[in-house]
Amino acid sequence: MPSGPADYRTPGPRPIAASRATEADVYQAYRLILRRDPDAAGLAYHMQLIADGLSLGDLLGSFVNSDEHLRVAEQERL
Repeated sequence: MPSGPADYRTPGPRPIAASRATEADVYQAYRLILRRDPDAAGLAYHMQLIADGLSLGDLLGSFVNSDEHLRVAEQERL
């Protein structure tokens, strides 16, 4: 039986990029990256993306690369 990081039978956490995002991940991304709670429209948008199979890595990438995060990061530098 094969073992190692690429083997799905190996116990332990999966890589972020391969993990499917959850509603809890959306809430945490809003709070940690955008420093606010999600608004209804944003939550609905991200929940639809999750229903379509959005990975956790892609979810986090979309938040980190968003215009809103860039504004938040700039304000925190001031």
